[in-house]
Amino acid sequence: MYFRLAAILTNIANLQSRLFRLSAAAFAMSWISVAASGDLGSTNRESDLVRETVERLSGATLRHYMTYDFGRARDARAVSVVVAQARAAKLVVQLREQLPDGLVAFSGTNRWLGDEDHGNNVEVVVAEIEDKYDILRLARTDAVNYGMTTNDLIAWFESHQEQIEVDIMQASTDMIFGKVLSGPEDMDSFVEELYEFCPDIVDQGSGNIADLREMLGERRVLFLWWD
Repeated sequence: MYFRLAAILTNIANLQSRLFRLSAAAFAMSWISVAASGDLGSTNRESDLVRETVERLSGATLRHYMTYDFGRARDARAVSVVVAQARAAKLVVQLREQLPDGLVAFSGTNRWLGDEDHGNNVEVVVAEIEDKYDILRLARTDAVNYGMTTNDLIAWFESHQEQIEVDIMQASTDMIFGKVLSGPEDMDSFVEELYEFCPDIVDQGSGNIADLREMLGERRVLFLWWD
């Protein structure tokens, strides 16, 4: 099943590059943060198991932190690896299938403006979360140019949870990507609300709001980006 989802994610990366004119580094896949102070589980055995799983699947050395703010800041409550963009989408899906309950993987930093410069590579983070919006909290995703904090973005999702259910696969400083699990039933109304919430995906992209209908209805994904 993960091959099918990984193929969808790859297709969306290509779609995003075409529609939203982002660089190759702007759409990549990472993971979500795991445990406080680099502890990946309640016992050393569990911690070693997670570390072994992450390093085996990624082929990269585990880092005892995740980054945010375009890679300029670190959070030691999570762990991460940095992998090639082409590898990241499949890796996120594989990790989600194999990690113990309570841990989640997602794509994080994909644009590097700090001391770390990983080019087009992306960060994959593993984290322990209580709800899916902890992904956005860990990534510190916001729309600062529109006056919206992380909590404001979460509030929007919560207010629309009866209209659409989204599995968040990627969250970085200014971007959210997820798989649409259900909805929206009233596509036209939701698309208008989505455009009001995140106008840059149209205004700085294809300029055609019909592309939002294709993204949600046919490709069954949600991509948000604020300049």
